[in-house]
Amino acid sequence: MQGTVDIKTLLTTAPKIVRRTIPATAVVALAALSLGAYTGYAHNSARRHHKPTFKITATPAKDTITAGSTAGYRLFVHRHRFPWAIRFSLRTKLPHGARARFTVRRTFKSRSTLTIRTRAWTPPGVYQLTLRAKHGKVVKRMTLTLTIANPSSPGGDTAPVSIPQFTISGSPAAPLWPGVPQGLDLQITNPNPEPVVISSLSATVQSVSAPRATASLPCTLADFAMQPYAGSLPLTVPASSTTTLAQLGVPSAEWPQVSIIDRSSDQDGCQGATVTLAYSGAATLG
Repeated sequence: MQGTVDIKTLLTTAPKIVRRTIPATAVVALAALSLGAYTGYAHNSARRHHKPTFKITATPAKDTITAGSTAGYRLFVHRHRFPWAIRFSLRTKLPHGARARFTVRRTFKSRSTLTIRTRAWTPPGVYQLTLRAKHGKVVKRMTLTLTIANPSSPGGDTAPVSIPQFTISGSPAAPLWPGVPQGLDLQITNPNPEPVVISSLSATVQSVSAPRATASLPCTLADFAMQPYAGSLPLTVPASSTTTLAQLGVPSAEWPQVSIIDRSSDQDGCQGATVTLAYSGAATLG
């Protein structure tokens, strides 16, 4: 005979469910708490991944000059939420006779320039210079390359100096009088498609043509004097442009100056004389 199953014995008693109503204000508070916790987590996460920092670059990072010339590196600070002052320093010993100078060693801004002046006896070679930028525990470093070529042996172990095309011109704004120097606001033309970084400038009196000069009233190169350029270097001339020392911000007192030497003897032989000036300089493409 087939047995029967009491279905009731297969059922389990469900636990008693207690239903309570949560006030609406409590629900809003819980939601706000949850959103605040998420926002705080996201903010803290963003802070962990976006700390204030900076990096440094240089243009050019490599410079080649002859011994006795000046190398120039334009330094840039790329800041990311970093408003504090940054201090530059060189951590590598320079070759004999070389001297380094920062236009701004400690800056809240984004630019500085490092110039390295060498002497004629500075040993030629390739030098790796470690540049450091620091604020507190935040330290950044980069390597600059300085190649010094010996001008007397351009075919030696170092690379020859590559000087881009540029022209320098200028003349006194007024006639020359004995003992009164006249500043030369030199005009520099850069025909290149890149900026030119001028690392040295010089001016000399090349020749004199004096139609009134006689044996008793001579007028020669010895009657003229030239004061060299005394401004800071390097100077950067924008691509495909012509600019002057004044436009580059160089004070007139630092321009080259030419003058007739004021002598106690009669100098009428220099009246109406024409003086030819010669300019030269060294530069690299920026």
